[in-house]
Amino acid sequence: MGDCPFQPGEQVAAYLRDSGGDEQEQSVAQQEIEIRSYCKTHRLTLTDIYTDEAKAGSTTIKRDAFWRMVHHFHNGAGERGILIWRTNRFGRNINDSQYYKADLRRRGFIVHSLKDNIPDGSAGQLIEFALDWKDQVFIEQLSEDVKRGLRQLVQVYGCVPGIPPRGFKRELIHIGKHRDGSDRVGHRWVPDPEMVPLVQRAFEMRSKGETITRIIEATGLYKSNNCYPTFFANHLYIGELVFGDITISDYCEPIITREVWDEVQRVGLRRKLPQHPKDHPRRIVSSFILSGVLYCQECGSPMSGYSIKQWDYYVCSGRKAKHLCNARRIPRAPLETAIQAQLTERMLSLDNLLLVQAEIQNAWSSHSQENDKARRDLKKRLTKTQTKIRNVIAAISEHGKSKALLTELAALELLEGDQLSALGKFDSIERPVTYTRPQLAEIADAVRAELQSNDTNRTRAAIRRLLARVVARRTDDQILGVMECYKVIAQVPPRGHEALTLLYPITIPIRKHKAPIRA
Repeated sequence: MGDCPFQPGEQVAAYLRDSGGDEQEQSVAQQEIEIRSYCKTHRLTLTDIYTDEAKAGSTTIKRDAFWRMVHHFHNGAGERGILIWRTNRFGRNINDSQYYKADLRRRGFIVHSLKDNIPDGSAGQLIEFALDWKDQVFIEQLSEDVKRGLRQLVQVYGCVPGIPPRGFKRELIHIGKHRDGSDRVGHRWVPDPEMVPLVQRAFEMRSKGETITRIIEATGLYKSNNCYPTFFANHLYIGELVFGDITISDYCEPIITREVWDEVQRVGLRRKLPQHPKDHPRRIVSSFILSGVLYCQECGSPMSGYSIKQWDYYVCSGRKAKHLCNARRIPRAPLETAIQAQLTERMLSLDNLLLVQAEIQNAWSSHSQENDKARRDLKKRLTKTQTKIRNVIAAISEHGKSKALLTELAALELLEGDQLSALGKFDSIERPVTYTRPQLAEIADAVRAELQSNDTNRTRAAIRRLLARVVARRTDDQILGVMECYKVIAQVPPRGHEALTLLYPITIPIRKHKAPIRA
């Protein structure tokens, strides 16, 4: 064991560690026996033993006993130093080992290894450094060996360690024999039939722009919002396994179609961009049915729902958040009731729908040539976008990944998706259907039922189908404004077609000096 650096009767502490595993289950106990024997032989007083069981030596993270030992000696310990069985028990990271041993020695404490014969002086420092270097090389080689083994398991057998994502389960497979003749097994990730419908529902909802809150309520796949960005970005749901730098394109049967998955990725990218007021998550789930379509006539800012005790109002965001507008808040109940009545009685009247249908037919005839030109222009822009994407991919392949290139590629792919979606809408344009009077009456009745539904989501969806926006302001005794209604009958209008609207002025009387109760 070499010369003992301590004097008989001096107090010492000990640090013990093992890395875990069946082959090391007696390691800590054996280290303690050796250290107690050493103290008895050299008549040292062992005051305390700091033990980290099943803790990796490549880092000091989560080694609680190690940190208690360091803090103890930093606070003026009475011991003369620390005993360790070997230097690799102190740690296998050369920077950590050298730093903490040097720190303890500068404070006047001795760090002594029982099994490593390290002499005093500069020669001992060189030998100790070499041992620390050897310990780090060992852990690095072990890590490489483990990674190589995992890569083989993934590439050859499709076996993946860890817990599978929601919608998948572990399937046991036999991959050969160990040297002792026992079965060697692994686990593949396969779709879980019981969870697949929930995963599909979550992706479908997200592809349509639904909020994470609603997806949690509908599926309960994860309870935390923070889990869903990783969930929706996982290629495994389209049958691709991405494991480090390994990609297996046909790993399993896809749960989600590529089209739905791509649309979900575009939704995720759009959430990171400045949002259209109508699409803000809080407006999508708001119980105020005009949230997202109501705007202040004074400054043009969106108006949001706001409650004061039992009273509900719409308040200009330019006034409430930025204090840049003097518009008065608008009571909720009379405004929502009047808007629903206007839509039911005027927009959905049979005479109005017949006029709208005639205008749509005339507009289609006059704009068919313009649509053809717009389609050709869009195809040219799409071709340029796809060329840019290929150029960026070539640059990444030649020069490697960089944040700027990856950001540009993501933006171009989002633009490509939007252009493809817009082109799809052009390609789907057909001559508008000419409805009979009974058919129009049936459509109007169905929309009225949605407007008058007790389900807030159905009512809001019907309003957004009919209204481009409402611009309003309040005076002392009335609400004044304009409804901009889409010229549609049975289809949801595409965004950006505000020109295809009908304007309806509104005048709504309200009770002076007294706000209405909550709607």
